Order: sequence, then C-alpha cells, then structure tokens
Amino acid sequence: YDRWISTYAGHSLSILDRLKDDLEGQPE
Repeated sequence: YDRWISTYAGHSLSILDRLKDDLEGQPE
C-alpha cells in the first residue's frame, strides 16, 4: 500500500514537473 502511494506520488510529481517545464518553455 505504501509503495503504491509512493509510486502514485512520484508519477504526480513527474507530471507536475513536466507541465511546469512546458509552461516555462513557452514564450510570453
């Protein structure tokens, strides 16, 4: 159960980081 939460949290962070990079990479 703990492992599932850790994995889910890890994926969520990865997605957030990817979105963050995409936003920062776009010109204003």
